[in-house]
Amino acid sequence: MDKVKFKEALDKLVLALTPKAHSATSTEYITKDGSTLVASPVMAKGNPVHVKTMDGTTPAPDGEYELEDGHIASVTGAVCMDLQLPNNDNNTEMTTEEKTEFEALKASFAEFKTEHSELKTSFGELKTANDALKTENNGLKSKFSEQETKNKELLEMVTEMAKQEGDKPATKVENVAGGEIDKWAKYADHAMKLRKTA
Repeated sequence: MDKVKFKEALDKLVLALTPKAHSATSTEYITKDGSTLVASPVMAKGNPVHVKTMDGTTPAPDGEYELEDGHIASVTGAVCMDLQLPNNDNNTEMTTEEKTEFEALKASFAEFKTEHSELKTSFGELKTANDALKTENNGLKSKFSEQETKNKELLEMVTEMAKQEGDKPATKVENVAGGEIDKWAKYADHAMKLRKTA
């Protein structure tokens, strides 16, 4: 890439990343004569360009607009046709300062990419952990529901056994010899066996 094309690309990148004002849909640029151009979304070839007025915006008239930073925007039919640096020359070698600036931008971009990648990884890990917690929660809900069902069944069995005994008291000391306590012990033993199998 020759110096002119590289510098143009670099300046366009810097211009896009450091505008005067920026919204989700447009960017404002101040011209040398003090007027404000509004490009949607940024000043670049093919994007619409308007002039900011007291009442809002109007389509930018055809012509060349010199921006505060020295860029020249060529506008035709309220569309940016070109964005150039002033006084382009044929010198194709970068100066030491330009090389240093380029290397610094490359390093910043690489750092940004690394941070972006780390954030994506962290988000993925959080999502995985969240999914695992959801799965565990659903498993616990299922187990709780099963235990509730077993408890209801056990309660129904104990209630049914109590009904079969009628109105007899739970303990009858006078009938110990007749096996009253043994009978209740058998019911309790039976209920415990049913609970273990449930």
